[in-house]
Amino acid sequence: MLGSVGRRYSVALLRPIVVLLSKLGISCDALSLIGLFWAVAAGFFFAKGNLLAGGLLILVSGIFDLMDGELARFSHKETRFGAFLDSSLDRYGDSAIFCGIIYHFRSSDLYLILGLATLVGAFLTSYTRARAERFVDKCSVGLIERPERLILIILGGLFQRMEWVLWLLAILGNLTVIQRIIYIKKAFSSQQSAVKKLSADSLV
Repeated sequence: MLGSVGRRYSVALLRPIVVLLSKLGISCDALSLIGLFWAVAAGFFFAKGNLLAGGLLILVSGIFDLMDGELARFSHKETRFGAFLDSSLDRYGDSAIFCGIIYHFRSSDLYLILGLATLVGAFLTSYTRARAERFVDKCSVGLIERPERLILIILGGLFQRMEWVLWLLAILGNLTVIQRIIYIKKAFSSQQSAVKKLSADSLV
């Protein structure tokens, strides 16, 4: 939802930095790895109970995550492997963040369960999209994706309200998975109807 809007505004803000990085010969993969480092650091601070530092470090990680894609587009070095690597590193970064948050709430059964539900919803949101887009052109439907998820976690860290954020993420994340399942079911039904209609027309 917010990904395309945020990217549009971030391009203008990051372009001078991206141009400089391109001139310095910094690779997109290097930026992806730096972004992962800060995401892992955020998870560490969440685990230690420093929610403010964790939120700030996710913000730093997100900046590098935006810059690697923009650098690839600016330098005309977009590759399928680069996109695959970036996506894989994002999953590692998300894992570190969620594991840190879950560890922070280890003494509370309720929030431990909510943290695990959030983790499952986040990964199934990505998985259902990846699987769906083998059969349909695009599957970006749903209430919440990675940008919204990270923004909520940043806010939860900055304002010390991670409990509220876990409730939101656990509910909205898994609702997004259900939305995508329903969307793909309808898409498959439409495809089957179109095939049947085509077959019927060919017999006339």
